[in-house]
Amino acid sequence: FAPFPRCELIEQDLREFNGFINGRAGMSEKELPEVVERGQRGRARTIFECGLLDSVNYWTTMPILVLLFNLLSRLILCTTLALALPAEVIDFLWVYLVVLSVQWVLVLGFFTFGLNNILLMLSLMVWL
Repeated sequence: FAPFPRCELIEQDLREFNGFINGRAGMSEKELPEVVERGQRGRARTIFECGLLDSVNYWTTMPILVLLFNLLSRLILCTTLALALPAEVIDFLWVYLVVLSVQWVLVLGFFTFGLNNILLMLSLMVWL
């Protein structure tokens, strides 16, 4: 027993944490039932599996009426906000749409080219 952590254990923890953050486990469609089963037991292998399980649980456990009411309330809120925006703000909407379209192209490239992390980071940095 040593009061201070050893370098080997710190390196092992860093490798496992990197695997949890950047891991590709659970990203294929055929793994979905296994991911859901593992996630319900609290044994997710990657952060992607944690987010996927959260989304799957939300959309499958909510009653359809609640989901429809949520959609309707968001549509009403967005319409109200769009009507309340002054014309000066809407004049610059094209900038947002151009940057958003570039981000969509980069995200499509992320999925097309084997989940390339460089494209994913660029899709976030395009807003800077």
